[in-house]
Amino acid sequence: MSIIKRDLQVMSELDKDARISLTKIAKRVNLSKQAVSCRIDSLIKKDIIQMFYTIVNTSSLGYIPFYLFLTLRNLTIDKENEIRTYLKENQHVTTFNFCDGVYDLVIGLIAKDNSSLYKELTKFYSDFSLQIRSKRILNIVDVKSYPRDYLLEKKRSLIPLNRGFHNEIIKEVKLDKINLSILSLLTKNARLSSTEISRKLNISATSVIRRIKSMQKEKIINGYSIHLAEKFFPTHIVMLEFNHISSNIEKKILSYAANNNKITYIAKTFGECDFVLNIETRNFQEYRTLIIDIKSNFSKHLYGLIPLLILDTHKLNFYPIHQTKLTKLK
Repeated sequence: MSIIKRDLQVMSELDKDARISLTKIAKRVNLSKQAVSCRIDSLIKKDIIQMFYTIVNTSSLGYIPFYLFLTLRNLTIDKENEIRTYLKENQHVTTFNFCDGVYDLVIGLIAKDNSSLYKELTKFYSDFSLQIRSKRILNIVDVKSYPRDYLLEKKRSLIPLNRGFHNEIIKEVKLDKINLSILSLLTKNARLSSTEISRKLNISATSVIRRIKSMQKEKIINGYSIHLAEKFFPTHIVMLEFNHISSNIEKKILSYAANNNKITYIAKTFGECDFVLNIETRNFQEYRTLIIDIKSNFSKHLYGLIPLLILDTHKLNFYPIHQTKLTKLK
């Protein structure tokens, strides 16, 4: 299915800020407010836009993110559905993707420390021991996330917008019950209006707006974006391992990622690989061209490159720990 330029323009605006008003989008793409609303509804109905999500800086709340890569075996449809349900309901799982490649499943997790992570994984490994063939876990040290400039074939800005969900150095912030509830609602649907949130929590819309702005200022919320269906925009996770990571090599790969409009984020990791890239393209050939370019640019230092084709995303919630029941706060 081809996606027309007007829709791509609307998607680009929502990618930069999923909470942007219809009026602002209409002005920027030269359409009426009603036309913009219809286009967004159509993109959702066609399953092109699958989620509106909030980018929460997990480090500001005292959590450490991890990647878990699994190869699977003995996977019946019933067992696969059981794994999906387990991961969807688990409050330490931020996202998970089934994929093609060396690994079959990629899971994003958050935990306060290694001990908490161990407890979570021990149960998961025990429940699905017959389905897990091998595993690799990576500690995420730092993340830089960038806009989907490839949608409009735009070159990246000299200093691109960075909306990473984890920073290497940041102080922990304590949130009260109301802010936690607002954050929980926003992580489920970033386009939920302040008025809707106020009704659900029985507080004023003015208070909701003020609290959201405060969380943005404190870098708890780093932005709002959209998740696009992988069947329309081929998505790959690429694991990079270098012979030796010097400060110069690190600067080079970070600069490369920041300046390539098809790399939507780069995670610096600690473990058996050094960096993880998320690559989104309009077609497979664009992806192949990029991989060849990465290998060419880093041939002297690159020890290993593991590509994974993402088949689908079943969860995307950067702060699943505090899940608000939709009862009004007293």
